[in-house]
Amino acid sequence: MKYLIILTLITTNLLGQVAPGVPETIFEMQEFTSPVSNFSVTIPTWAKTVTVYVVGAGGGGGSGRRGPSGAIRCGGGGGAGGNISFGTYTLASLGDPTNFYINVGTGGTGGAEVTADATNGNAGGGGGQTRIGTTSGPNNIFLSANGGSGGSGGTATNGLGGAINGFGYFTGSTGGVANTSGGAGGNGANSNAIAGSGGGAGAGLSAANAQSAGGAGGSTNAGQNAGGTGGVVGGNNGNTATVTGFAYARSGAGGGSSSTTSAGGEGGNANRCGGGGGGAASLNGNASGRGGNGGDGYIQLIFSK
Repeated sequence: MKYLIILTLITTNLLGQVAPGVPETIFEMQEFTSPVSNFSVTIPTWAKTVTVYVVGAGGGGGSGRRGPSGAIRCGGGGGAGGNISFGTYTLASLGDPTNFYINVGTGGTGGAEVTADATNGNAGGGGGQTRIGTTSGPNNIFLSANGGSGGSGGTATNGLGGAINGFGYFTGSTGGVANTSGGAGGNGANSNAIAGSGGGAGAGLSAANAQSAGGAGGSTNAGQNAGGTGGVVGGNNGNTATVTGFAYARSGAGGGSSSTTSAGGEGGNANRCGGGGGGAASLNGNASGRGGNGGDGYIQLIFSK
């Protein structure tokens, strides 16, 4: 989805002419919140500079393990948050292009639920890179930010959180890690900057067949935006983080909780650039919880004269 905001401030005299010595200020902001590939953006003819923010997509959470009573079954790991990069450029320094070409990364798909007994969970997909260039394709890219890695599927021993992935001025935070004893899911790591935060891990089932709660998603903007809460005990789904005010990136989603009598809770789906929550483990005969999807990437362009 594209949003366009234009602000024009012109001071004129009584004849409608621009008053001598009074500058004309023009500002235009465009936002892109949905995945696109090689999308062409026309640069305003009056623009002299552009400020750009690009945020990579969040990784998907892993699904939980499905296994027998008396054995440890771990939940899936949470996905990592996307990185962010930004800068201000004169259009002359970029070769005076007439168009920009943008790619907004797609959030990583959560790992599918497990429907076969004694089977490990599925890993979540990695979040896509977000970038901008002066020509179509991979050449002449002048700003980019990578997406977060997906969380791993739950096993009998672990469920690893998604890792930070490559380039960005500020990196996203890692996904929550499953409890190795089959207990409550670990929380996603907080992002102290303006990048995306990690999703919470899914809950496991212990060797004693005890059920647990899912982990919470990490917070962003130094704790100003809390992550999604984990599912409460009993096979409940993790929650998407509540959006409060403007933020370039959002917080991670919560992980699903486990149950001894029903399917495992699903990981929450993340908002913009956050990591998806991990799915919960399950007892044989019940599906494990799927991992939540990572949030899509984001671009903001601010043109000025």
